[in-house]
Amino acid sequence: APVVGATTFLRGNSEIIRYMERSSGNVFETRADSLATTRLSNMTVPRVQEVLWFGSGRGLILRYLDGEKLKTYSALIATTTSSGEGKLSGVFLSDDITEIVVNPAGNKIFYMEKSGTGALGTLANPDGSSAAKIFSSPISGWNISWPNEGSLFFTNKPVENAASFSYLFNIKTRAFTRIFGDAFGLSSLASPDVKSFFSLAEGPASELSILLNASGAPKESPLSTFPEKCVWNKKSSLLYCGVPCSALPRGTLESWYRGELPLSDGLWSLDVKTGIGKLITTFSQTGKEMDITQPLLTPNETHFLFVNKNDLTLWSVRVSQATTTSAR
Repeated sequence: APVVGATTFLRGNSEIIRYMERSSGNVFETRADSLATTRLSNMTVPRVQEVLWFGSGRGLILRYLDGEKLKTYSALIATTTSSGEGKLSGVFLSDDITEIVVNPAGNKIFYMEKSGTGALGTLANPDGSSAAKIFSSPISGWNISWPNEGSLFFTNKPVENAASFSYLFNIKTRAFTRIFGDAFGLSSLASPDVKSFFSLAEGPASELSILLNASGAPKESPLSTFPEKCVWNKKSSLLYCGVPCSALPRGTLESWYRGELPLSDGLWSLDVKTGIGKLITTFSQTGKEMDITQPLLTPNETHFLFVNKNDLTLWSVRVSQATTTSAR
């Protein structure tokens, strides 16, 4: 069944996967090494657009459409029945939120709100308490990630005929450092140690993937793909990416976001130090075209999880043995 998104965490020695079903908004749980599923919440939430998770999957932030308004609801999964099924209990956050991210520890959120022609950034607890404004910008459109506890990573959203830049923001000192930029159609992904960055920019005729690490100048990556299809391992030494089987023409990222460019990916790993890419699987055994999005690694890095953008189903690949199963 189609899903909105997933998270993964440890319970004892087991790698747990939780996900939200798109049609109902119900939350389900499974294990990385099992196909058995358990329903955790039976509260119907229609028109969910996005879900973020906090507190080792115990809490979630739902973004759903109420009429034309995008509502943001922060909730805990409250168990209310003997079967273990429960409901979502929480609070609404501001209706003016444009972007929101959760820290790696799962106990803080950072969100952006429009302010005039620019934007303000707020650090808070997941329920919106202890909110503090820590960032302001004359630019309103940002893609944001939270690679480690001390840093936020910003890339201004691509605008036609305008260059984009990527910046690292130190939460403690408020320093805003340019990492990469003056590039068209830019998208970037920072490693957990914020020493390596995987970026995509428009080249003269095709998309150009660039790897920037602490050891030297930017160099072209052997994997030509969108950073949105990639996830770093904890040591920042390996990058796992969905890589389209065909070349990416110039300017394809926005078309892909709009759903106008379905892709068929293989799963690759990239060793940051050597620059060598390795094919893990082509997914040919599944009989499906996999357009990888929302990539995750399980806590022990045994499995690569992703949502197939073509049909919004959740999949799992055991990256050590390269076996592929539907996680649902």
